[in-house]
This record gives sequence, C-alpha cells and structure tokens, in this order.
Amino acid sequence: MLTCSQAGLFSSAVGAVLSDAVSGLDQFLQSDSRPAVPREVWRPALLTHIRSNPDETVLDPFAKPVPAFNRGAMCQGKDGKLYWVVAAKTSPGKTSTHLFISSNQGDDWTYSCPVATDDKVTFNETSIYETPKGDLVAFMRTADFDDHTTIARSTDHGQSFHHWEDAGFQGHPHYALRLPDKRVLLVYGYRHPPFGVRARVLDAECNNLSSAQEIVLRNDGGNANHWLEVKLIGTKSNRDGTGSVLRLTSEGFVHVEQAEGGGSYMSASDPRIHFGLGKRSKIESLVITWPSGQVDKLANLPIDTIIAVKEGTGVVPHPFPRYRPDESL
Repeated sequence: MLTCSQAGLFSSAVGAVLSDAVSGLDQFLQSDSRPAVPREVWRPALLTHIRSNPDETVLDPFAKPVPAFNRGAMCQGKDGKLYWVVAAKTSPGKTSTHLFISSNQGDDWTYSCPVATDDKVTFNETSIYETPKGDLVAFMRTADFDDHTTIARSTDHGQSFHHWEDAGFQGHPHYALRLPDKRVLLVYGYRHPPFGVRARVLDAECNNLSSAQEIVLRNDGGNANHWLEVKLIGTKSNRDGTGSVLRLTSEGFVHVEQAEGGGSYMSASDPRIHFGLGKRSKIESLVITWPSGQVDKLANLPIDTIIAVKEGTGVVPHPFPRYRPDESL
C-alpha cells in the first residue's frame, strides 16, 4: 500500500510522464483538421471526463489537474506494449478519444492517433481489447447518440483506427474478457431503465456485436410484472404466523403459499410471503388460514406493494422500507 508521500510522488511522476505524451495530442487538437477554436478553450483542461459539467477538469487526489483521464480498461498487447485510450476535450461540451502507447510498462507514454472524433457525437469511457488476430478494438461510451455503444477498430496495431461504428445497442462502461475458447465476454452497465448489468458473448474477433444475444447478469430495474407481499402478525397464533396457509386468487389464477420459519443454520429468511402475479393486475381474494384455526378472508387488495395482515383483524398499517423502482440502485 502506498503511503501519502509515495502517492504524491507517484501522482507527480505520472503527471510528468503524461505531460510529454499529450504534446502529440495537443498538436492534433491544434492542427488544421480541427475547428479554428482558440487554444485556451481546451488547453487548461486538455484531457477531461465530461459529465454534467462540460467544463469539468479532472483532478488527482491532491486536487491537481491531470493531463489524461479515462474510466475504462487498457490492455497489454502480444508485443508487450500497453494501449490506453483517453478522452480529450476537442470543442466546448464535446470529447473525442485518442490512443496512447507505452513500450516500457507505463513508465513513458507516446501519443499515437485519434480513435474516434465526430462533430455531433461525444466519445469517452473507452475500454480497449486486442483480438487473437492482433486487431485493437475500442468499446466506447457516447453522448448525444442515444447512449449507444460504439466501436473503432485498428488493424495496424494502433497506428490508425477505422471510422467508428454504431454497435447497435445501449450500455456503458464496457469490459471485454477473453474466454477459454477465445470468444469475448463483453460486460456493460445500464445507467438508465431497465438498470443493471448486461453482457454479450462475441466471436474471437468481435465482429458480431449487433447480432450477439444480450444476457442479463443483474437486473436492478425489475420488470413490468405485478406482485404482492404479505406480512403476517399473529395474535392467537405465533407472532410471525408461521405455518399459516395463504390462498390468493387473481383473475382466475390460484396461488397457494405457506408461511415458513427458519432457513438454515443460525439464520432465517424474510418472513413475508411473496406472490408473483405476472401481468395480472387484480386480486379477487386472499384467504389466510392461521395455525389457531382462524380464517381471514380479504378482498380487493392492492398490487405492487407490501401489506400487513393481523390475525382476526385484517389489513393494518405497518411501516415498511420505502423503495422507488425508478431510482438506480
């Protein structure tokens, strides 16, 4: 673990190394291929990560501006070189992506070439991957492009990149993992509905992005199906109503559950009883037979919520944790 003084020296060293490397990028930004924008528009924050504030400058832990930044994976090629794609502010509110190469394990970095630039689309948060054939494939997050993933490919090992392409799906950031059979597991997040983590299994050369089936690794946004959860409060029976039998009828569908206790060694499961209703949106009845023999019959219950039922009384107010499904977890 680095001490504070070591971290400061490390941060300064990285800044010194990259300050030389970005001179090539600076030349690109000032070249005739770029719009005639005064140098000071992008030079004070040469390489930045654009979020809610287009003029945000990225700072290190010591509040000093860093000359390069990217939230994405670099890769080491078969030639031993490190390949790293960073984001550069090329015009107000826009970033492009550019390739840096290190031939000595990151001690020094050299600017190579632009990866993706566009007058309308913003590119950032890039992960780069080397295929068995030797192509470098950059998976990029976008803005002003319906949040679509884009890719750019280099077939000359980072000397240049072909024009970027729309991958045909949404998601970011990305991470590409080589599987034992040389196929690629591309994992990416959803920071908008339906929220969560997704993946696609690509061929070895990453040529089938748009046709590869999307896999749900984690669903943080739920789905459109309906449900009901019931908390039992026993009076004559035990406190949690353990052993009660619940019979729910929803649009002709009958679902029977039993309140269970325990779970495993020195543990217990949530005592509430969960009913999945699918697309059904109405509950005709819920009949609860308690261990004491008490039978409670309830009708016209709400859906997509948690209710508390007290033995012999019916539905009663009860505080439950609040959760809004429109929020990202």
